[in-house]
Amino acid sequence: MPLVLETRSTGELEAILDRVTLLGALASEMVGDAVSLVARRGEVSAAEQAIVGRDRAIATAHATLVRDLQVQVDWANPVSTDLYFVRSALRVIDDLKRISEYTVCIARIARCLCEEGLAASAFDAAYGEPAGDRPRVPLRALRDIAQSMVTEAVEVFLTGDFIAADLMVARQGELELLKAEADRAGSEEIDPWNREALALARLAQVTHYLERIGAHAARIAERTLCIEIG
Repeated sequence: MPLVLETRSTGELEAILDRVTLLGALASEMVGDAVSLVARRGEVSAAEQAIVGRDRAIATAHATLVRDLQVQVDWANPVSTDLYFVRSALRVIDDLKRISEYTVCIARIARCLCEEGLAASAFDAAYGEPAGDRPRVPLRALRDIAQSMVTEAVEVFLTGDFIAADLMVARQGELELLKAEADRAGSEEIDPWNREALALARLAQVTHYLERIGAHAARIAERTLCIEIG
């Protein structure tokens, strides 16, 4: 770690931060798994429930980490960077918890697509050939960027790599451009009898959540910059 922390126990804090790393890895994995359910042909309820179960595990881990980090706040040197770093870590795990909750939302949309018989239409819109002048929804690219941002953001924060943090914040702009492309693909008025239009409306919800996941990852990276600037 880049900081010399004058806390109750440096070893104890490092063990806590190892748990934050694991939390970030789980949240990143959930992003990929949730998006993989979208447009899947066949039953997805069991996979959705598995993601819900992992979200509950993250919520439990979050509560424990809040408690343990608060102990470090109480013992941190109030005139050093220690206190700011530990408080920032508290906000980081809040961001990870929110990311986990967004993956549950994506998994539920995947179940709705399946139950509504729209999975094939969603697959064509995201992975098939574009229909006419309508662009394809860049779901795979959105997933890849959002998932990698979650993984990298936690590492950037814990290592204090402010240069990588600056680059990560810039990647949010790339994600927003892809989200705008997805919005153009589904910009037509929704026809309740048009299966493609209904599938696009569901995909628009997914891309919204992926953009928000990226925003929370960028926020984690921004905390690194705040610590560096002071």
